[in-house]
Amino acid sequence: MEIEKVGKVTLDFSCYGGSDLYSDGDVEDKLLSLAKECKKTTGQQIVERELVWPVLYHFSPIRENIVRFLPIKEQADVLEIGSGCGAITGILSKMAGSVTCIDLSKKRSLVNAYRHEEEENITIYVGNFMDVEQALPKLYDVITLIGVFEYGQGYIGGKTPYHDFLKIIKRHLKPDGQIWLAIENKFGMKYWAGCSEDHYGTYFSGIEDYPETGTARTFSRDALLKIAKECGLRANMVYYPYPDYKLPSELFSDEYLPEPGQLKQNQRNFDRDRMLMFDEGKAFDMVIREGKFPEYSNSFLFVLEQEEQHKMEKVIYAKLSNDRDEKFHIQTLIFEENGTKKVVKKPDSAAAVSHVAAFEKYYGQLSAQYEGSCFEMNRCHMEQGAAVFEYIDGKSLEETADGYLTGGEKERAAGLLLDVAEKLHGADSIPFENGSRFAEVFGNIDTSAIEGKPCGACADVDLILPNILVCGSRWVIIDYEWTFDFPIPTSFIVYRLLRYYIKSTALRQQLDLEELCEKAGIEPKELGCYERMEEAFQNYIDGSHISLRELYDTMGKRVVDARDCCRRELLSMQVFYDRGAGCSEKDSYRIPSTHSEAEFDLAVPIPPGVKMVRLDPMDEAGIVMIHVLRFKNKEKAVKYNTNGRKLFDQVLVFEKEDPMLLIPCEGEKELQVRLRVEKMSTETLRILAAMEAKKASAQNEKGLFGKKRSLRK
Repeated sequence: MEIEKVGKVTLDFSCYGGSDLYSDGDVEDKLLSLAKECKKTTGQQIVERELVWPVLYHFSPIRENIVRFLPIKEQADVLEIGSGCGAITGILSKMAGSVTCIDLSKKRSLVNAYRHEEEENITIYVGNFMDVEQALPKLYDVITLIGVFEYGQGYIGGKTPYHDFLKIIKRHLKPDGQIWLAIENKFGMKYWAGCSEDHYGTYFSGIEDYPETGTARTFSRDALLKIAKECGLRANMVYYPYPDYKLPSELFSDEYLPEPGQLKQNQRNFDRDRMLMFDEGKAFDMVIREGKFPEYSNSFLFVLEQEEQHKMEKVIYAKLSNDRDEKFHIQTLIFEENGTKKVVKKPDSAAAVSHVAAFEKYYGQLSAQYEGSCFEMNRCHMEQGAAVFEYIDGKSLEETADGYLTGGEKERAAGLLLDVAEKLHGADSIPFENGSRFAEVFGNIDTSAIEGKPCGACADVDLILPNILVCGSRWVIIDYEWTFDFPIPTSFIVYRLLRYYIKSTALRQQLDLEELCEKAGIEPKELGCYERMEEAFQNYIDGSHISLRELYDTMGKRVVDARDCCRRELLSMQVFYDRGAGCSEKDSYRIPSTHSEAEFDLAVPIPPGVKMVRLDPMDEAGIVMIHVLRFKNKEKAVKYNTNGRKLFDQVLVFEKEDPMLLIPCEGEKELQVRLRVEKMSTETLRILAAMEAKKASAQNEKGLFGKKRSLRK
């Protein structure tokens, strides 16, 4: 049959040749099996269970972020070219009136159909684009090329395949329609810094202009704009998805570029190992200051059109906060129309409606609390279920502090932080007392160290430097999403402000967190409580959701620091999961040391069903110094078994290869690990063993002699 149905989805095989001309092998059978679960299991739940890159790539809802913020008419007709396994199809079907998909692979199209079988506005054409496009029944408002244009040579062939591709697509576009084209930048910062090219897995291929022969190639920004222009298309908008277009959390534009210090998610290599040639964050800061960021963005999203349109406001910036608990899924958008900007925060799920609706209330409460101070709240009102804020054009306190540090004015930067801390305490009015609403957010932690601490009537716990803009004499707080109307110590807000500034970049770590906390009046006994509060707060935001950051800790591939390679061989720790049948290489992953001194500081997620975690700190004999080994939200160190010997308290010596620690963990969710590893020569280990044996012998003799003396008494 040429027409088939999977649920409410229509598949058209009239142009299908009878066999798939490309395939990723057996993994596609697995994807099809998983797609059939989507009626009762979400894509995110499947990702969290499977913990492998192909599933993350095809099923993660974060993939949808590349288009979900774009304005589109509710009844729009969309043509999705290269729809694959349907990573984008689902969100398009919710945004538009109809979605027509084209894909060469029958198996991938079946994956797409099964995962979206409840959507009745999807039609999938299976076959070669050149055959299918001739049979398309209508013109389209939007045509998408998400990770597809680079394959133009394979789709079209000939001497000018990319020009021809766009010209053919343009024939199917309504006069006022748009083409949404997402693609890697061959000059992307991550490729200079040591990530391999996405399509070939080779290093520096795009930078070297693809010396290998192949059917895929990416382009620079200017090259893509030139091709579009020569095809009679203009760019309505050029977006710069970050970290890239595959799993974006933010999208910048020429009208709203990132600030120095803003790009911090640079190690997200889920697909394969990478080198690290330099600090990407510092390099991004440099190109941002030099006005060159658009040339080095890792990816692009082009909104192309045939004629200039002024029918709707332009989104010049988007932040998609859907990598957390569903009740906190929101979009933060900056719109511009005729030179006027506004900020809109809208719910990105039905569960988040009440979360956004509370922003107007927080505006009133915080305005009253800080009345008469230097702080001013960014005005907020509700429109059609979204919170609308005034766009404030000012310099953030974070940027100011960074400027001091860059200029060598460390004390001035520290003084600014302490000044903010002092001003925050000006709103104290009531003493802290633990209660049920506090426990709802921060858990049942011991708060005896902070009882009676000064609090405001309400608390914006995310009052951090990038959220405070200086506008003349005013300090405007632009984001107060995480406000609570019950007492929280002001010193916790100060702790977070200091912590998130100092810990976020290498530049800022010249400041000492504990020293500044002390100067800000935070007692040492409070710090432990605030650390536990911060852990609990992050758990509250994430809920049962496992974030990309946590997934990277489990699934991320090796990062080999080229600078370390010049000095020493990189060490790595191997983590095994025992689900009741013992440990195996298939259920393990490696984590490189955090820097050349072979230190590991990480959180090991514990998936459901895991009964024991095995840590192999290194592959060779040596010494392991354990600083932290405890389950999340637990005070005591864990109990473990090991094939090493305890040399001193929390110092283990391993005289043979394959050191290991076996940690029972049933019912736990996360293991926190901080330890240091040192390789030792066999001779050194023998000497240590001999010293330990001699010490033990002496203690035994002393103990026996003491017994004899006591018996004599």
